This record gives sequence, C-alpha cells and structure tokens, in this order.
Amino acid sequence: MSYAISNTEDAHLGFILLSGGPDEGDCLVRSLPADKKEIETPESKFLYSLQLMGELQWERVKEEVRIFEPDGDVVLVERAGRMIGSRFIYTVEALS
Repeated sequence: MSYAISNTEDAHLGFILLSGGPDEGDCLVRSLPADKKEIETPESKFLYSLQLMGELQWERVKEEVRIFEPDGDVVLVERAGRMIGSRFIYTVEALS
C-alpha cells in the first residue's frame, strides 16, 4: 500500500510505501515535492530526514497506521485521511 503526502495547503510532498503483512511491516518514506518552492519547507526537510533513515517499521492498530523511527519513537500516524506528526499535519491519500 502507498500514500501520497501533502501539506495542509494540498502541495504534494512525497510518498510512503508500506510492505509486509496486513498489520505490520517495513516502509519507505520518499520526499518528492511537486513544486520546487516546497523543497526547503520544514515538512519536506523532515520527510527527507526520514527517507535517509531507510527502512522504517510500521504497525496497524485498529484504524491507525503508526510509523516508527529506528529508536522506536512514533514519527507519523495515519488516521481518518490525515497524517499526524509531532511537528506538522499532512493530508494523506491512499493510492491504488
């Protein structure tokens, strides 16, 4: 499964690619802003830092999908069409 990541202004910022079983597995974050003015935003920089970490772990708990940093901290949570992080909020669209 994959998600397109946007900021609150609906600017496309990248993707999250999930693999594994139905309730847990590995994921990759890709920072890929559609507009060059989004490259230097805090959101894009944060996504790029996650991209540099390589494979991250994810788990599903009911309707939430949690993505973890290597040290175990939750960095992103997808819930009800929103990506919620400690630093910002993203709109998330599931891609088919």
